[in-house]
Amino acid sequence: AGRVRVKDAMYVPTEGEFIREDASLDEAIYLLAKGRHQSLLVVNDEGVSGILRLSDVFSIISKQIKKLGKLLDGFHLKGTVATDFKGRRVVVEGREVTYFGSAGYLGLDQNPRIQEACRRGLEKYGSHPGCSRAFSSTDNLFRLEEELADLVGAEAALVLINTSSSHMAAIPVLFGSPGTEIFIDAYGHASMSDAALNAQARGATIHTVDIEKSDELAETLGASRAETKALLIDGVYSMQGVCPDVAAIQTICDETDTTLYVDDAHGFGVLGEHGGGVAELFGLSYDNMIMVAGLAKAMSQGGGFIAAKRDVIDLIRFQGTPFIFAGPVLPHVVEAIREGVRLCRSEEGAVLRRRLREISIRVREEVAALGFEVGPGDSPIVPVLIGDDFSTLMAGYTLFEQGIYANSVAYPAVPAGKGIIRISLNAIHTDEDVDALISAFAVLKKEMGGQRFANTLRNLGKVAKAKLGDLF
Repeated sequence: AGRVRVKDAMYVPTEGEFIREDASLDEAIYLLAKGRHQSLLVVNDEGVSGILRLSDVFSIISKQIKKLGKLLDGFHLKGTVATDFKGRRVVVEGREVTYFGSAGYLGLDQNPRIQEACRRGLEKYGSHPGCSRAFSSTDNLFRLEEELADLVGAEAALVLINTSSSHMAAIPVLFGSPGTEIFIDAYGHASMSDAALNAQARGATIHTVDIEKSDELAETLGASRAETKALLIDGVYSMQGVCPDVAAIQTICDETDTTLYVDDAHGFGVLGEHGGGVAELFGLSYDNMIMVAGLAKAMSQGGGFIAAKRDVIDLIRFQGTPFIFAGPVLPHVVEAIREGVRLCRSEEGAVLRRRLREISIRVREEVAALGFEVGPGDSPIVPVLIGDDFSTLMAGYTLFEQGIYANSVAYPAVPAGKGIIRISLNAIHTDEDVDALISAFAVLKKEMGGQRFANTLRNLGKVAKAKLGDLF
């Protein structure tokens, strides 16, 4: 009945707290993630044989990656070193490739306007003001916050060092109290989940929901009697490249008195008439919404920001520890971001977004025509389904051999058995770059049915069956 012996006492663990010693690594990762546990009791027929911590899982994965790397000629396309950037021609691990792994969707890192703005900022402000924003900020940071708020249609904005810090500043402050219920979409970004765990430590309760099941979502939110409720979702999902119907979700939140919290890291700068992201695309209201976006994706710089009503921003400014106890976005980077905002609102920005959409549609159509299953939509994130983890790693390596770098993404970043090659398209990818990408996928299709691919996968399988019992 789920009872296990701990020395001379009997213990009845709650569901999700324990795992059999002969379970697979995949099962352990699933239970840890599903239950948001930091550890699990490992049990056998005799009782408790040990404790499995998240750090143990990371250690196993690290060892597996090293073994897989040796089988893939010592190279597994994780933790790579990139040098010599020339547009999207990049030297990765000593090999020149066309780079399809950058989330710099508009290619602003290579834009002369942005580079010149960065140089001007460095000359004017120096490299770093050397203090926390709680004490002082350069004047251009306040101007940037006003310009970002205007672009996304909010009353106010607050800039932090990155998107993850923005979540960690906002979620615990706004939703970290007893009686608060946080509902996180099952595919929401891990950085939101981390911040929610911080809020949970302060008394909040966490639930996982599926926003694609709108009727079920409305029923779940409506049934909650919590004094404060929040729904945490992505504006564009970083692995699927899909933008949910955020307007419909906001309506559900309105009707259930729930605050909508959107991570728009991959939509900001790309979606909307002027690049204002999902807020601009759907015409969303900030009456019951908080938006967080990144400045390291389409803006190709660094930092993140929170957009909301002014009283919400003021509260985070005075209570958000990542804002109070961290340094600012560097002032010359701020100047580059400000120029990026101006560019987004100009005709040049519109041209870049049109180009991005054009090649996004082309790549989806042509890769699908080769026989691959490709994610829908027209975003610059193009997921190509490969399958099991080892096929996915091998597929990424095969593309690399053809002079193409794209992210090979395996479990647990995606569901088990649903590994993908994630193509990240940029507006500065040329037609020739896209031609090379399609040609490389044509080679991959042939390789996946060939003997070399099959032999390598058999060898990989021999090192991939670690059992939890081996740890204890």
